[in-house]
Amino acid sequence: MKMRERYIERELPRTGSFLDAGQIVNNVIMFILFAVPAACIARADYLFFHGMAEFLRIFLMFGVFIMALNTYHIARNDYLMFLGICYGFVAGFEFLHTIATGKMDLLPINPANLQLKGINVAGYMESLSLLLAPVFLHKKIKPGVVFSFYLIVSAMAMADIYFGKSWPFFFASGTVSPYLYKESNLLIFLLLTLAIPLLIKNNKQANPRLLHSMFAFLSLTAASRFFLLFDDSLTAISGHFLKLVSAYWLFRIVVNTTLKEPYRDLLRESNQTKNKLQQYDQQIKHKITEYRREERELQRLSYLDGLTGIPNRRFFDEYFNREWYRALRSTTQLSLILCDIDYFKKYNDSYGHLKGDNCLKNVASVLNNSIKRHRDLVARYGGEEFVVVLPGTDIDGAAVVAETLRAGVEALMISSACLDTCSYVTISLGVATLTPNPDLLPEKLIAMADRALYRAKEDGRNRVQITTSLI
Repeated sequence: MKMRERYIERELPRTGSFLDAGQIVNNVIMFILFAVPAACIARADYLFFHGMAEFLRIFLMFGVFIMALNTYHIARNDYLMFLGICYGFVAGFEFLHTIATGKMDLLPINPANLQLKGINVAGYMESLSLLLAPVFLHKKIKPGVVFSFYLIVSAMAMADIYFGKSWPFFFASGTVSPYLYKESNLLIFLLLTLAIPLLIKNNKQANPRLLHSMFAFLSLTAASRFFLLFDDSLTAISGHFLKLVSAYWLFRIVVNTTLKEPYRDLLRESNQTKNKLQQYDQQIKHKITEYRREERELQRLSYLDGLTGIPNRRFFDEYFNREWYRALRSTTQLSLILCDIDYFKKYNDSYGHLKGDNCLKNVASVLNNSIKRHRDLVARYGGEEFVVVLPGTDIDGAAVVAETLRAGVEALMISSACLDTCSYVTISLGVATLTPNPDLLPEKLIAMADRALYRAKEDGRNRVQITTSLI
């Protein structure tokens, strides 16, 4: 699909106008390739060449008619719609002329009348329509009205061909007047030539590509009529060949303007919409990523204590529950340490809340940095209390960790003149260990550590008390 889109994008802009530099060369080559064999056929059998050229021209003009009618809802080109209706009827009269020239008695009409009057009706209808066509470069067409008009004109022309003996330009008393026939062709040629400046005059309303292509078409059509003014066989062949070329040219104009250009515009709009959607998609993905990052950051912040920067009670509760049930499944030991800063209320009252906050931060930092394993956790339990979770740790290991924590805080040597037992801030720790089983709840281990902490305080503080007793 992408290869097809690239091909269309590459090809369609080059087919917008036949007068682009690259297209001129291609058109000249095609012209020569068709002109040489056509000239050879015409020299060998002029009637065969004439019939083939006319039938091909009729086929192309009917193609213009059908294409214009069926693509008007897409292209909305009133100018080409008018020409399409016109050339549908022109093709009909040229068809009558062609079958009369071939002496096919398909209609109960004098072949001479049908042959001569048919081609002349087609010529006048074409030239007068091309004179009128520029009006629809800036005015809306009513296809039904235009079609009805041409239908009425065609019916009147057919009635005259069948019943009348008018058209004095070229027909009198059942015979052809060559002088008047040339005069009729000359008038058609002049009308076609006049159509060129009228088109140029309305160039502001026209698509430049369409204007250039139609200028070439009118020039070819006028040139074909000019060659038909002469009696020489070579000029007659040239005239009919140019009529065929001009019909092909118009057919290409209609195809390009009503099908290829709208499809190219649709493809361009589709690509632009696709690009915009991709941009929107990238923006949305970026915003989602930002929202998720912010959500993770908010979640992280919601799990952190605002003062100390370590995990808070909420995070501890969730983490402790996960580790409890993990230990329950794996039948491993789980240890818990509860820490409390000794005489912190006195310290806070003596030194103020600012110093008290700094004390909490320093203690939290020492506790957090003393824990080495990634599954171990230090959290602020509340006020001046901290908690340490040690998964897969027995009572001896937990006691070693607790003593390390106690010594680390004491080593800070945070001066505290208000304390009776020590000149520095210290902590008391309660350590509890058990192997979870289905009959116990996580709160049991917390209660054990809390009792051990209470005994540490009762025994003089700045010490570690351990327990494995469930009572």
